[in-house]
Amino acid sequence: MSHAEKGRKKQRGKKKAGKGKRGKAQTPILIAAKNGVTEILKKILEELPVAIQDEDAVQKNVALLAVENRQPH
Repeated sequence: MSHAEKGRKKQRGKKKAGKGKRGKAQTPILIAAKNGVTEILKKILEELPVAIQDEDAVQKNVALLAVENRQPH
C-alpha cells in the first residue's frame, strides 16, 4: 500500500473541519467577514474576485455576515 493510499484510508470516516449544518465549508472570506478582518478580505478579493459569491450553510454571503456580526467596515 502506497503512502498516498494510507493517507486516504486514514481520512475516510473523519469529520471534515469547518463544515456547517449542511456540509458547506466556511471559506476564509466568510470567516474574515464574520470577524471584520478587512485586510484579508481585500487580499482574497484581489486574488480571487469570485470569492465574493461564497455563501455559508444557511446561504449567508460576505456582506450579510459582516452586518450580522456588526462589522463596521
